[in-house]
Amino acid sequence: MNVSDAILSETKAWLTELSQSKSLGGLPYKGTIAIALVALEHLRTGISFELKDYQADDGVQITGASGRAVRMILARYGVEKHFLSEGGLTSRGAPKTLSALLERFRQIQMESASTYDRVAGIELSQAFLASQVELYFRLDQIMFEFEPDSSLWRSIHQILNVAESRNQAGPVAKYLVGAKLTLRFPELAVRNSSFSTSDIQTGQHGDFQLGSTVFHVTVHPTSGHFEKIKQNLQQGFRSYLIVPNILVEVSRQWATQFNISDQLSIHAVESFISLNIDEIGNFERGHLLQMFRKLLETYNTRVLEVESDNTLLIRIPSNL
Repeated sequence: MNVSDAILSETKAWLTELSQSKSLGGLPYKGTIAIALVALEHLRTGISFELKDYQADDGVQITGASGRAVRMILARYGVEKHFLSEGGLTSRGAPKTLSALLERFRQIQMESASTYDRVAGIELSQAFLASQVELYFRLDQIMFEFEPDSSLWRSIHQILNVAESRNQAGPVAKYLVGAKLTLRFPELAVRNSSFSTSDIQTGQHGDFQLGSTVFHVTVHPTSGHFEKIKQNLQQGFRSYLIVPNILVEVSRQWATQFNISDQLSIHAVESFISLNIDEIGNFERGHLLQMFRKLLETYNTRVLEVESDNTLLIRIPSNL
């Protein structure tokens, strides 16, 4: 085996050894991949198997292991998505993990190879690690079990439950409603902004506005929502409040307290989306499944347009 192939082989063996003891679906921690990418980058221009030559003054961080550096390396191999934050690069276990990789490179006598062979092996190894990054994107996505015989209402409900368990119900509900409005009214421009962007920043009256109607989407309705809706109504807008099914009755009570129950339309996210998808699919089973898949594809597209957090993406079931 030549040195180029040996570098790749040892990188794979090192990662496999780490993966066996981790819980992320058999994958090591994200920081592990990042540290290896940066260490290999150092080895392009100089050869050292001494851990101290890679450590920052604090002994924990790896020199040059910044989020920007990792993004640049991954981009070289076609991975443009956000992988991890700066904090994900700091770990007390990083030195030990990196030391094990350096020792493997020492044993294959990397220093004896020509610059061409060494760089070739480094590029093969970085390309391999970049391919592993794609596994994290798939692992981190919201997953749900799709049962073709179940109602679409139940599927939406299941997605929201999974999102709630991950503290992501708010943005997921908003992007689902946005995707539904986009499919239902393809001729209209449906606002798409990141979940953290407030209405005040954009000068909008709610999460979405179509014609003279404002839509508010929330999984935690508060008095502030109803105060804003009351202002919408006073300004001549029609208003919809979209909440999870379990909060519909509570929201109606809030509306009564604010004296707007006769003017405000309150709907469950599950019903608001599923009924329209049924209608767009002409209530035909085959068309319904196609439109549900289209809904999830539109959702993912809208998320990718404005969010760097890939964990908000929904994994589309293989049986859909």
